Amino acid sequence: MKKISMFLAMSIIAAIGLHAQETTMLKVKIQAANVRAEPDLNSAIVKQVKLGTLLESRKKIGVWFEIMITDDKGMPISGYINSGVVDVVSTVGTKPAAGAPQQVAVVSPGGAKPAPQPSPPPVAGIPPRRPSAMIFGRYGLFSPNDENFKSIYGSGSVFGGELRLHVTNGFYLSLAGGVFKKTGALTLTKDETTLTIYPIDAMVVYHFLSGGILPYLGVGGAICKYKEENIIGTVDKWGFGFGFCGGVTARWKSLGVDARVKYTSVKIKPLEDEAGLGGLTLSLAAGVVF
Repeated sequence: MKKISMFLAMSIIAAIGLHAQETTMLKVKIQAANVRAEPDLNSAIVKQVKLGTLLESRKKIGVWFEIMITDDKGMPISGYINSGVVDVVSTVGTKPAAGAPQQVAVVSPGGAKPAPQPSPPPVAGIPPRRPSAMIFGRYGLFSPNDENFKSIYGSGSVFGGELRLHVTNGFYLSLAGGVFKKTGALTLTKDETTLTIYPIDAMVVYHFLSGGILPYLGVGGAICKYKEENIIGTVDKWGFGFGFCGGVTARWKSLGVDARVKYTSVKIKPLEDEAGLGGLTLSLAAGVVF
């Protein structure tokens, strides 16, 4: 009987010790906070939690709170969140060490401690991480800068595609190409002339956000393969220059759409005079996001 009493006493003491473990309620104070696999800025991001999300932590390692969250399939996983992106709402449990700032626990009017509130689930179909790659088919309207070019061929449609690869943080490498083909009339003889341009550009693109709407800016190099055929002959050359762009990508699950404004400056010398193949392109795209 004495052994049983001692066992019960030890169980009660252990239970009291577990109950006394400090529980810290946290609230996310930035738009999207990263939860990492380890208490390290270089560790992998396991999830992002939104502004205002309430979290519960029972352990702190340096400037990192250990928390429990659910993954995209609803399974519980542990992770670490930096103290700089959360506010401490309340601390309940053991008394803080001497000199440590005191946190007042928030209680309901009846005196009961508030129940932990689960993190809100992510918006359906939009993963919190940045996409690793995007592939688009693109249609645009090209307006050339060069007045001679414009007087003979005018503006026209460009058909092409784009591959965008994630490099680091919000930076992506964009590789795009297309084809512009028009028929016009030579200025002096009025004979028919056909022009085909294959614009190619490689740009570094920066996405400002990581949710479902991704505005971006980009800058890089531009190349054009130029081929003109008429009664005078055929000219087949390459031109080089630069370009920059701005736009926005919207994604839902693995689908994405994109709207872009791009400006390029490319020079080429088909015969004696130099010609400009650059200009302004307004385009729309649709494709897949990984």
